[in-house]
Amino acid sequence: APPIASGPSPDFPGRRLPLETSAGLTIIWDALDRGSASRARALHAEFPHLCYFLEMHDAAVEEVLLAQHPELVAAKQHFCRRGGLSAVLASGLFITHCEAAPKALLFELLYRRTVRLP
Repeated sequence: APPIASGPSPDFPGRRLPLETSAGLTIIWDALDRGSASRARALHAEFPHLCYFLEMHDAAVEEVLLAQHPELVAAKQHFCRRGGLSAVLASGLFITHCEAAPKALLFELLYRRTVRLP
């Protein structure tokens, strides 16, 4: 009798890749604002492996994020806001005002948590 396979064969067309990594979504938050900090903490607790967190006063915003996306330099004031919570996708698109209207950010996070890329 042939051995029983323990999972899909490597050439199975429905094979799934691992979940997206945290490199795909960067959360920018303000540590000096209690609301922004608590929202960032909640996102970190709920989606710990899906986000990379940058505090807006940290030099890493300039060094890492803007080095990866130089086209965002002119728009920095839109996503680095006092008391704000914003997200930058791997493509360079950004979502602002997530503290007031979190629907788009939550959609992106839930999408990344449930969908695996083909």
